[in-house]
Amino acid sequence: METASTDRWWFKPSLLSLTSGGLLWLAFPPLGLAPLAWFALIPLLVLVLSPTMPASRWRWYLAIWLAWTIHWLLLVEGVRHAHWTIYFGWLVLSCYLAVYMVLFVGLTRVALHRCRWPLVLAAPLVWTGLELARGYALSGFSLGLLAHTQVKISGLIQLADVTGAYGISFLIVLVNSALAQAHCAPGRSSHSRQQILRGWATAILTVALMWGYGALASRDSSSHDDGDSCQIALLQAAIDTTYAGDDNQSRRMHEDYRRLSIEARQQYPELDLIVWPESMFPFGPEVIHQGDPVVPAELAIDKAEFVERVAAYQLYFQAAVDDLAGTINGPGRDQPGVQFLLGTDVQKVDTPRTTRYNAGLLIDADGQVRQRYFKQHLVMFGEYIPLGGIFPWLYSLTPMPYAVSRGQGPSLFTVKGVRLCPSICFESIVPHFTRNQLKQLGQQGTPPHAIINISNDGWFRGSGILDLHLACSVFRAVELRIPMLVAANTGLSAVIDRNGTIQQLATRRHEEILVTSVQATVDNSFYRKWGDLFAFPCLLACLFLAIMGSRRREIGLDQKRQAE
Repeated sequence: METASTDRWWFKPSLLSLTSGGLLWLAFPPLGLAPLAWFALIPLLVLVLSPTMPASRWRWYLAIWLAWTIHWLLLVEGVRHAHWTIYFGWLVLSCYLAVYMVLFVGLTRVALHRCRWPLVLAAPLVWTGLELARGYALSGFSLGLLAHTQVKISGLIQLADVTGAYGISFLIVLVNSALAQAHCAPGRSSHSRQQILRGWATAILTVALMWGYGALASRDSSSHDDGDSCQIALLQAAIDTTYAGDDNQSRRMHEDYRRLSIEARQQYPELDLIVWPESMFPFGPEVIHQGDPVVPAELAIDKAEFVERVAAYQLYFQAAVDDLAGTINGPGRDQPGVQFLLGTDVQKVDTPRTTRYNAGLLIDADGQVRQRYFKQHLVMFGEYIPLGGIFPWLYSLTPMPYAVSRGQGPSLFTVKGVRLCPSICFESIVPHFTRNQLKQLGQQGTPPHAIINISNDGWFRGSGILDLHLACSVFRAVELRIPMLVAANTGLSAVIDRNGTIQQLATRRHEEILVTSVQATVDNSFYRKWGDLFAFPCLLACLFLAIMGSRRREIGLDQKRQAE
């Protein structure tokens, strides 16, 4: 490549950003051209390397932001399918995510040109720190991390058990930076050949070390000592879901998953657990209370009538559960029978304030609820509206009838001595959330043997969101060295081992039954014990650079005023 110069016709922030964004979009699932990720950021880094900027720098950064907004619109376009009002959310989300690319260019330029940090250090630090920030800001959105481009290359992602997915992103940016420095640095001298060789040597050595660690860290999940085990069936039907209440859709949900449950029981008589995806048991809410029910403040009825309604809801729900358990297990059985993990709603009526949860229920073979898990990490605009608690009328502007309440902690479902940690939908996309759940359970002396994620991805109409969601589950398995089982309506349901290898994968928008055996064995990892010890210093570096950039700008303004 030629030396970067603002005089070149191609040196335009919009063109270079669109090129980087386009290459990176190709590297992500579903196309998954993973090798492109190791080169995709070079055009963007040309902007970082440029020693000068135009006087109207705000236009420069505006062009970067607009170009990367297009990238994110393409990458997360699947979120728009649920309802026409979500198009606004799709646009807002993409605009928000593109801000991080503007921050990346700006902060890396501060590190390179003001603090004199080398590009191969500055760019990876800033990128990783911003990815971590994205995992915490606005409740956390870690879908589409740079590391996810490598999800199908198991040998390259094993380092995540030390650094989390962020470490993989760090090394991908490091390789991009080494190659950009070698080929695109301004003012290259006669030593450019050595510069190119150093860049390529750094890139090749980085990938080789990642492969080497992957070979050492990978372990055969079938080699663990025999112990308690349970056989689990993950059900996947193909039901596109909508916000609008539809009795036909609810009836089809029940019929399809009931039929799949019968087929699973017939084909695999030794089953211990049948898993339905999130929200696919349409007979909720299960209404629960301790002591006497309390009439919600918004209902203008007397207590006797409310108690009667609660009893009717409970009978309705229990009748549906009894029908499922009785059909699958049958009367007069000699065996313990099959248990169920069902996704449904639960409503507590203990206080005047209505609390309704997105829940996973463990149902025993006799149809009794043994354990409940209430979803903790809620999806903004999907399960709650910001400020909706203060201004309830905001819900009248959306297809959401109410806000979902937040659960208070992890749960543990035990089936035949095997401890399972339930997870619901996008809870699996935030690395520190899943890690904290396992840490809490481990501190209680009951570390899980596997994670089961139940998800209703029928909102996304088979789009690339399914692939990005699955990529997150793969990384959670590697980071925490624990099997991940995914039961997702419309897909992608999967069985993932401790190494992030997808052992079974259902076809998107297709009915399937995945059956696997989970053993009662516990692994550990550096990441499970220490969390984001690698990524947090990168975030601190970003904060330092933001302060330095602001301080230098203030000094420049003061000097300009004095000169005037």
